[in-house]
Amino acid sequence: MARNGQIIPLSYKDWRVVPNSTKDIMWMIVQKKFQISEEGRDWVIMSIGKKWREFKSKLKKLHYDTHKTYEEKIAACDSRVHAKEWEFLVKHWDSQVGQERSAKNKASRAMLKTTHTAGTKSFARVRAEMDKKNNHIQPRRHELYIRTHTKKNGKPLNAYCSKIMKCTDLPYNGSPNNQATSSHSSYEAPPTQVYRAKNISKRVHAVSNIMIGTEVYLRSLQKPHNHVAQGYLLSKDPTTRVGGFELGPQCWEIQIDVPIVRNEPLLRPYSSYQTIGDAVGATVAWPYTFVKCK
Repeated sequence: MARNGQIIPLSYKDWRVVPNSTKDIMWMIVQKKFQISEEGRDWVIMSIGKKWREFKSKLKKLHYDTHKTYEEKIAACDSRVHAKEWEFLVKHWDSQVGQERSAKNKASRAMLKTTHTAGTKSFARVRAEMDKKNNHIQPRRHELYIRTHTKKNGKPLNAYCSKIMKCTDLPYNGSPNNQATSSHSSYEAPPTQVYRAKNISKRVHAVSNIMIGTEVYLRSLQKPHNHVAQGYLLSKDPTTRVGGFELGPQCWEIQIDVPIVRNEPLLRPYSSYQTIGDAVGATVAWPYTFVKCK
């Protein structure tokens, strides 16, 4: 569906400007083929949007970047793409705006330390498979990390993953050695609000059990009930440096994978990263109380 130009034209520069009426049609098509409750609509639309962007990226890599002249690029149109839409894409990529955006995205991608080897499986699914295979014994954090960052030949995905795997102090759920504490968090409720404080304490305890490598949602610092991005938890170590500064006890290192609210300001802007949309593919520091397990 994401590659069908009759449903989702490639001429839109950004997924956010695709009309809601078009997204409603996509949702109807999905519902005819699969039994998905209304609660799953946002995830389905977000997933289609991600595949739509990936398709455009693949077209650019295979049919645009490999040619030099405008005529060669136009002639290299993929058979799945309408000629008019391809001409629009080529002109956009050739423009100054398109070139600047491409350079910015490449710079962001270059700062990405690692990906994973889980493919299309979520970390939750991998963890469930490991749990079932090991007689329902829940895998430790470092075991899940190793499983999802190891190649088929048994070697670590890259040098960064190898360094993480060599750590011997990766604790199991709840160990205080690598947990962020909340005793001085600016986001905690005042001590006088006892009932609210108890609820926050329960939520913080649940959040602190999220394992390294888990897919997570980042909640808005301004509107906590709203999700602003989807990504992966890379580190809880207060000494980990992001943007030149240590995380400290209140933040975790999160790799931004899918932006939901692109203009959400970062807690700690650095380099050219000012918003969630700027930091796609890079890592950011985010208050752990505003991190939710996917």
